[in-house]
Amino acid sequence: MIVEMKNFGEILMSRPAGREGFLLARSYVFNKLSPNEKISFDFEGVKLVGPSWVCEFFSEFKKEFFNDYEFINAKTRAVSAALEYV
Repeated sequence: MIVEMKNFGEILMSRPAGREGFLLARSYVFNKLSPNEKISFDFEGVKLVGPSWVCEFFSEFKKEFFNDYEFINAKTRAVSAALEYV
């Protein structure tokens, strides 16, 4: 499964926004996951991601889902630096 992170916005900042993004993804995207399906989080079109957004979104993801995942198209320095936090 590919999750297009640009659907959450071009600039992903703040803990509350990360929590909201996760809740939306859980309700509308992750509910379609197969138990062993790999997830590709595609950051094409995302200009900036804050560490607090990443922390909130992905800590909740890791608590509830045990799927293998990867980050793709995390080309900008601002995005790749925040994702190192995960």
